[in-house]
Amino acid sequence: MTAPEPINDGLRVLFVSHWFPRNEMDWGGIFVLEQAQSLRAAGVDVRVLVAEPKPAIAWRKPGSIARGFRDFFRTKQPQWQMQRGVPVAYVPMLTPHPWAWGALAPRSYIASLVRWRKALLADFKPQIVHAHTAFLDGYPAAWLARRLRVPMILGEATGPFSAIMTTPAQRRLTALAVNGADLLIPISDFQRRTMASAITLSPDLPIRILNYGFDPRIFHPSPLPPASPFRFVWIGQLNDNKQPLMLVEAFSLALKTRDDLRLTLIGHGPLEADVRQRIAAPELSGRIVLKPPTGRDGIAAALREHGALVASARTETFGVVIIEALGSGRPVLTTRSGGPEEIVESIHGGIVVDNTPDALASGLLRMADEAPRYDPVGLAEQAASLHSLDIVAQTLAAIYVATRKRNTA
Repeated sequence: MTAPEPINDGLRVLFVSHWFPRNEMDWGGIFVLEQAQSLRAAGVDVRVLVAEPKPAIAWRKPGSIARGFRDFFRTKQPQWQMQRGVPVAYVPMLTPHPWAWGALAPRSYIASLVRWRKALLADFKPQIVHAHTAFLDGYPAAWLARRLRVPMILGEATGPFSAIMTTPAQRRLTALAVNGADLLIPISDFQRRTMASAITLSPDLPIRILNYGFDPRIFHPSPLPPASPFRFVWIGQLNDNKQPLMLVEAFSLALKTRDDLRLTLIGHGPLEADVRQRIAAPELSGRIVLKPPTGRDGIAAALREHGALVASARTETFGVVIIEALGSGRPVLTTRSGGPEEIVESIHGGIVVDNTPDALASGLLRMADEAPRYDPVGLAEQAASLHSLDIVAQTLAAIYVATRKRNTA
């Protein structure tokens, strides 16, 4: 695929995001980094302000409160630093007890912007502020955009969205941020519907769905591996929402019908000990392996080594690993969880099943039979035509230009 022409009209965009990867193994917010990199490659001057949580405050320990606030206000001025080709500045944010989290964290975020906004932006005058979550980033980003007198665009990929609806303060500040945006760009139509059911969206709020992208230079097709044993790969956080234990149960059921199935789990998380204990069972020994997280190149290699990706989430706003699998020419088996089925069904790239162990077990058997019929090159080309980083960057840059024009008309 030919790379699009760079945009060179001097666009300057400030990302505001508390999601940003700290190292190669950190998957959190990798899409923010990759989006910034692809925009900069297209000629857009992007910088990123990242909220850096300070040590948590324990409200029943007065000394902790005093130390927390003292350390927060003694933080030295952040400096721009290059992180994998992107200028990034880390601003401190208080992390209080959960009951005060919704009110204090975003306000401490703003306090840091009040303190250092002029110094950080002395040589960089943003024309767009782009917040990457409604909470925690949206409220501080809206405050900053008003001070700079520029539009604020709000992206939203938090999943599940209910996670930022746990306190009255969170709900109120999230609604203020969303309805204060000049444009809302949820990551999927599922996310848009979820947001509309959780908060009241202004009827005048412009909304446009914008998926995240993948890099075809890293995730590219290769011939399918041998059909037997058939190997599935699962990639994600080992937590309740991703349901790795449900997948292991479904895999155990599928083995009763076809014993040449294999499963590789890649990730870590709070359920890791439980997963290790379950896959050590005699009937699963040697058939399921658990591997630690890896970087993008490692994920790409793992996808090419397996016949299909399986995703088992309860709720998923989008699923970056799903487009990475399709871009690698691998079909996807996913539970019906929101965003993933939008991707898979849009390009006929796999199988969607109900969110139960029995349905997932049946899906594993069906995918093992059907995967050899998929054309890896065709899947990859379809995925790239919709979801490559270059395509997403060009679309997003055009959105910035249109938003600026609309707000200056």
